Amino acid sequence: MEPYLPLLVAPFIGLLLGGVVVAAAPATIGAEAGQSRLRFRVGMAAGAVAIALAAVLTPPDIFLAWANSFLGWGLLALAWIDGRHLRLPDALTLPLLLLGLGAAWLLEPWLLTDRATGAILGYVAFRLIGWGYAAWRGRDGLGQGDAKLLAAGGAWVGAEDLSWVVMLAAIAGICWFGLRSMQGVPVTARSRVPFGPFLALAIWTVRMAQVFG
Repeated sequence: MEPYLPLLVAPFIGLLLGGVVVAAAPATIGAEAGQSRLRFRVGMAAGAVAIALAAVLTPPDIFLAWANSFLGWGLLALAWIDGRHLRLPDALTLPLLLLGLGAAWLLEPWLLTDRATGAILGYVAFRLIGWGYAAWRGRDGLGQGDAKLLAAGGAWVGAEDLSWVVMLAAIAGICWFGLRSMQGVPVTARSRVPFGPFLALAIWTVRMAQVFG
């Protein structure tokens, strides 16, 4: 029973995440969630269950299952907030970074240096790209929130696999652009596109590939 505890508590975590999302996002989300609150909560609960199911199917370590579950739950909340409101709250991103480093220290200490290096590289790389883009185009491209989220991803997947996160996120973003264009939605170089959902999906995908691999 113990290894499946994350799965059992996942629906409640999903409901809690719904409240966190409402609290962390701008006031407009409260009105949106109020109009379809049940559907919103059920969707978050279903997402939390799916994440926990993937986590508990990893090698039989209850602590690793909990750690991966919390990673997925945090990414789910961040993806939703950024997708709807173009922001990645530090109140969610920074704890994920610390949790990743803490999980490495306690559960995989031989990987701690790689994970810390990944966190630093993730932040520095995206900040440099953001500064370069702003200098070139005169406006922000990648925000600090994206850099912090990639840093959190680096704390979970390490420096060696960080390039996979960036590549998968970029591919997902390109596919999204293509689908929007096919639907007749105008997408230009000045369109504000949330990158957080693509990063969150890529971080989770690479992390699960590491665990199952």
